[in-house]
Amino acid sequence: MATKTTLRHRLIFLMIMFSIFFIAAFTAIQLKNTLNSTSIFNTFRSRLGAFIAKNTLTPIARRVQELDRPMAEDLIEKTLEPFVASEILEDVAVIAENSPVSSEDQRHLNEINNAGGEKWLFYFINTRFKTIDIFITFLPGNPYIVKLSYSLGNIQEAFKQVYHPILLTVAIVIIANVVFATILSKIIIAPISTLHKFTRDVATGDLESHVEIKTDDELQELGEAFNYMTAELKKMKAKAENANPLTKLPGNIVIMEEVERRIKAGEDFVVFYTDLDNFKAFNDKYGIHKGDEAIQMTADVMKGVVKEKGNPNDLVGHEGGDDFVIVTTPEKGTVIGQGIIDTFDSKVKALYDQKDLGQGFFISKDRAGQVRKFPIMGVSLAGVTNQYRKIESYGEVTNICAEVKKKVKAKEGSAYWIDIRK
Repeated sequence: MATKTTLRHRLIFLMIMFSIFFIAAFTAIQLKNTLNSTSIFNTFRSRLGAFIAKNTLTPIARRVQELDRPMAEDLIEKTLEPFVASEILEDVAVIAENSPVSSEDQRHLNEINNAGGEKWLFYFINTRFKTIDIFITFLPGNPYIVKLSYSLGNIQEAFKQVYHPILLTVAIVIIANVVFATILSKIIIAPISTLHKFTRDVATGDLESHVEIKTDDELQELGEAFNYMTAELKKMKAKAENANPLTKLPGNIVIMEEVERRIKAGEDFVVFYTDLDNFKAFNDKYGIHKGDEAIQMTADVMKGVVKEKGNPNDLVGHEGGDDFVIVTTPEKGTVIGQGIIDTFDSKVKALYDQKDLGQGFFISKDRAGQVRKFPIMGVSLAGVTNQYRKIESYGEVTNICAEVKKKVKAKEGSAYWIDIRK
């Protein structure tokens, strides 16, 4: 099974990679600067040493010519020995005429011999050994040449010089990473872990979860969005629990809360209380299944008309049986009422058999058990609005509706009536 890579792992990996890159870059820069500084210093030291050596050897030049080779070389070396000890001179070699030398030194000697003139100092860069080779001649005709060699600086020496600064840098980077990781864990990983935990809680049905993230950034916004989502899920759950099992429309509690909300907010509204005319007789003749079909068709008509002609936040609710409620605004009341009537009347015909539809009525029993004729079902909408008078409670809305329903039921066929009394 593959190991899961977490955000913490990714952050640690990125921090390690950044640290390695930073330390490598710092080391390279330090080495380069140290090498450059060493080369500049040794170049200056070589020039100074050359002048000191020349001035020191000039007084003994003629004496050197009078001595045999071993004694002459020994005299030159002893004369320069104090400067070697004081590190003004780094490496001293005495080259006598016809002495065996390296091919590179021989090439330099040939250049010196060909140069002629009064020049007494010759500089050469030895790229192979990273050194400055200085050749100092005595008086013309003197068979001895003094060779001074100075290191330009190498990686090993440079690394020795920057070793301690690099160690200090590594320690600082490690401490900085620990501090940075702690801060990241607190301000990023901890809030995300909290959100993860609460998300799992919500998934198990705990809609009381409330996340507290105070980071003043996108993580806090994410936490607030989570809390908003939880609150909306809670509302949806309440609506679902209160919804009608047949039509899935919100029930009495949601309807009452919406009307009360609009009253408290001071919003103008129209509440339509809707039921079907002759529904019980239809249900008795055609059966419960056909009655449920009529209820579902009515719900679909109302949802469709309100969606097409109403406002986005209008409510279509189902109190039960053939009783529906629509909550909208005054300017949409007439168009919704007429739209529902027209659509319902065109679709209700599909619920009847051809005989009843052809004769325009059907035979069934009334509430007293008497057999009689009933017209094709219609829909009645009793509208209550606070546009012309103050309404202070949901109970007041239902009381006014009872009066309006009597008026609209007195009309033949489908009809709507909005009470505009002051």
